[in-house]
Amino acid sequence: MNARLTGRRIFVVEDEWLIAADLTEHLERSGAIIVGPASSVREALKTLSTLDRLPDVASLDLKLSDGTSVQIAEELGRLGVPFIFVTGSPELIPECFRMCLACPKPILARAWLNALAEVIDG
Repeated sequence: MNARLTGRRIFVVEDEWLIAADLTEHLERSGAIIVGPASSVREALKTLSTLDRLPDVASLDLKLSDGTSVQIAEELGRLGVPFIFVTGSPELIPECFRMCLACPKPILARAWLNALAEVIDG
């Protein structure tokens, strides 16, 4: 649980449904408002284009079934929404995003929640 996430809108992009369910459960326990989860690049971009209120932060699985989340990260950057990558392959993060926080897989819930809070707090 992370009290700094209470009431915060968190966009979850994860294509493995068991992991997505686990992440959303941790967010719910922290009092966060969950946006998504989206399981593909296409679904995530569609979700972002239809929201009436942007998320406070996003968690992006780097490798998705239909590509990487780089295009989502670019759109979030354009919208001014901070994000973190979640990946077992940090070497695949493009150079232009290497300064972004990345949580390794397998995910350690406490570290992931802290990373989200850190990005929100700036």
